[in-house]
Amino acid sequence: MNYIVGFLLAFVKDEEIAFKILVQFCDKYRMAELFNPDIPRLKLFFLQLDRMLCFANPDLYQHFTNEDVTSSYFASAWFITIFTNSLKQNHDEQGVCNESLLQVWDYFLASGWKAVIKLGLYLLTKD
Repeated sequence: MNYIVGFLLAFVKDEEIAFKILVQFCDKYRMAELFNPDIPRLKLFFLQLDRMLCFANPDLYQHFTNEDVTSSYFASAWFITIFTNSLKQNHDEQGVCNESLLQVWDYFLASGWKAVIKLGLYLLTKD
């Protein structure tokens, strides 16, 4: 969660407010289920991403299947950090975060976890 906390702190620039946002965020999006020892929610997200890939790009899905690769090999960080580990958190002169990362978070906050699945699918299938 350090990536999420770092992102929130960089965005709001106040530790207390960032912590309060984190608590609300964890409650609303049931983040604890991603870190449960059995990781049931994370496994569900992997299954959903794999199934979506099967329909969106059957050739890539078949290639992954032939190589015994599932989305759990590469997508766990996408879900656990909501792309904050993948997209740079560089700031411009005014202290504004990476525009792409802000857009990903806007999409996530508006659509929930399906946004991460759709973005992951986009990354896997874009030309």
